Amino acid sequence: MTPARVLLADNNPQILALYGKYLRDAGYHVATADSPATARQALDRQWFDLAVIDWRLDDDSEGDHSGYELAGDPLYSHVAKIILTLYPDWQKAVKARTAGPDGCAPAFDYIGKEQTLREFGQAAARALAEAIPTDRALLMADATQRRLVEVAGRLRPPEAMSTDDCVYELEVLVRRLFCRRADKPAYRQVVIERFVWDRPGRVAVVVYAYPSNTAARRQYLVVAGLRDVIEQERARRQTYLPTPPPGATQLGYTATTARFAANAYALPGADLEQVRPLGDAYRQNAANQVTPILSQLAPPGRRLGELGQAIAADTASDDRLLAHFGLPPRPALAASLAARLDELAAQAAALDVAHLERTAESLIIRSPRAGLEFSLASPLLWLAQPAAAGPLRLGLSPGRLAADTILVDGDGRPWLTDLLHVTEGPLLADFAALETVIKFEAEAPAGLADCERLESLLLEADRLDQSLRSELPPLRKTISVIAALRHSAAEVAGDDLDTYHAALFYAAAAHLLRGRLDADRPRREVEALVRVALSLGRLAGRLLTVSGAGPRTAARGVQLFEAPRRLVVDGRVVEIKSPQQFAVLLRLVNAPGQWVTRQVLYQAAYKQAYDDAYQGQFDQLIYRIREKLGETHDNPRYLFSAPDEGYALFPHGRPPDTRRP
Repeated sequence: MTPARVLLADNNPQILALYGKYLRDAGYHVATADSPATARQALDRQWFDLAVIDWRLDDDSEGDHSGYELAGDPLYSHVAKIILTLYPDWQKAVKARTAGPDGCAPAFDYIGKEQTLREFGQAAARALAEAIPTDRALLMADATQRRLVEVAGRLRPPEAMSTDDCVYELEVLVRRLFCRRADKPAYRQVVIERFVWDRPGRVAVVVYAYPSNTAARRQYLVVAGLRDVIEQERARRQTYLPTPPPGATQLGYTATTARFAANAYALPGADLEQVRPLGDAYRQNAANQVTPILSQLAPPGRRLGELGQAIAADTASDDRLLAHFGLPPRPALAASLAARLDELAAQAAALDVAHLERTAESLIIRSPRAGLEFSLASPLLWLAQPAAAGPLRLGLSPGRLAADTILVDGDGRPWLTDLLHVTEGPLLADFAALETVIKFEAEAPAGLADCERLESLLLEADRLDQSLRSELPPLRKTISVIAALRHSAAEVAGDDLDTYHAALFYAAAAHLLRGRLDADRPRREVEALVRVALSLGRLAGRLLTVSGAGPRTAARGVQLFEAPRRLVVDGRVVEIKSPQQFAVLLRLVNAPGQWVTRQVLYQAAYKQAYDDAYQGQFDQLIYRIREKLGETHDNPRYLFSAPDEGYALFPHGRPPDTRRP
């Protein structure tokens, strides 16, 4: 390791010169400061293993305690410190080495300037070795040093900090994490094997640690990052998961420096050489192999993953769902989504991925290359409706789920590795988040046509535990896995399909808002976000249908809007340009579940009495309406007919004994 870094802070230039030379001659890297301000600036900009600070750092007056105050600042509690003074006092010595409310003493040692330089050097060596244990003899190969440079780049530390200083402090962090203590063995070498995932302010890496007394290595998943973020993760885990049950990641070691912190987790019984992200496991296995993995994340009667029994509670469901996905209130979310959709439209057009057009009421997605056009409900239209409120079943939740942070070991066991947001939350939201992960992260990229078919099939369900299947090869696996997931959701959190759809909407919105849209984003990533936008539009249409807000509704999944004239079928927006078609639909939705004769419907459409001579004209009108409903004469979904009865839109599906003339 490079020489230890020491900050020498004193307002006397002679002291700085004398002590500085002695420390340099002893092999230390030394920086100096001559005031509290310059000392703080140095500590804020780079890492020091030891700070030697004059008690009277400001003006040498009897009331000057600026050096002591600097040493006691919690910001620098993870730097070893010695207080130096020309006026030694036993009471001050006790004060300097007494722990404050945060459990840290301002200084490890307190020495007078009358002591010899040799005694000062011994005190410095002692502070470096004992104040905050750091294994400076721990071996790190060049490859591991290069990994630290990569970690520094991914963490994006404060701009004032140079890359070299950042890498050095991260090296100190690793040496503290694997330093010998009573609760762990002495290690001779650590190897940062590979990156697993990264998030703003955090990275997860696989680390192999080799004990000094055996050849058998130990494996850890280390989550390292900015100090505040990692300490928050540590605190949440301690609050919500103080005693992890079998099958959960076990928090082993922790370490902290001025700007960074790290948690080392063990995955008992798992070989980290074989673990892979859920996304890879999903793509490499068939549905009957993926479903057992997901069932271990959400077994009936338990909270998601390893997190225990559910808690029944009543709460405002919409507010809870928004908070769970880290989203702002609906008005602010609508503004953010509008800006993101416009940004996505520009990027998708620039890459010739798709053309997105957004209005107050619709979202149109066109793919000229594939000859596709989808007219969808605007996600903003649903967000403009009053928020839902009602009971939700709560439980302990990881709060964030992603295809790369859920790891799967060689035995098919899943491990939740991102617990920064663990909290009490809606159980349905976790299942919705997992379904979103499957559709947009784990599943192999699909075209817009397959994505639309998938959303249509999923939105046809009337119950959360309804059996779903598709004969289309690209969709079979996804439909099968999601059907099993929804069945578990119904058992654990209740069969509340409308709330589940709302959770899916918010999960997709969070996914869209967090997706990166830099100018250099690869085409496939922009395509993935266009698929998320399509899903949002389909979900918005379904949610508008069941909300009863504004449009006339006659059947689950069908809405009729009068201004402008349009039909929303399972989230798909269809313009009704024909006044005759609109008149027939309006007459039917005003009498849901009631038969309306051909004569009445013909008169509503054409404003004249029906005559058998016009039968072909009327049949053609009904044919066009069924086209817009996405059905046929032989396979009706919403519009049913019966001899001598006429036509009806049934709100709960096919009427009994329906015949199709």
